[in-house]
Amino acid sequence: FNLYELVEFHKTNPNKPLATIALVEVANPSDYGVPVMAGDRIKEFLEKPKTRRGGGPPKFISSGLYVLEPGVFQYADWSKEFLMIEKDIFPKLAADGKLCGYKIKNGRWQDCGNFERWEKAIKEW
Repeated sequence: FNLYELVEFHKTNPNKPLATIALVEVANPSDYGVPVMAGDRIKEFLEKPKTRRGGGPPKFISSGLYVLEPGVFQYADWSKEFLMIEKDIFPKLAADGKLCGYKIKNGRWQDCGNFERWEKAIKEW
């Protein structure tokens, strides 16, 4: 996929997001972060949901690739010992209308979230 297009989408988005998540389509979204969308804006970000709202065909998920503005760091609770952007920051950005999603329609993406998937990616790439 074209990384330049992702960055341009972020920079020119009328929603003025502080973060844009590159989204990819998968058959089973339950192992991933799933956005609830309103157009390009992510209204809610569900990290590894047990069920998918609305059912139906494959959905877009977070690819793990983000474009971030420096203002994202204002959403961090620095008193915590450990932060996860997906659980600690993205929900706050979504609530404030500052989180958008860019759907990757062309290109390849391989999940490397466990050893088996990582080995598969190494073999295929």
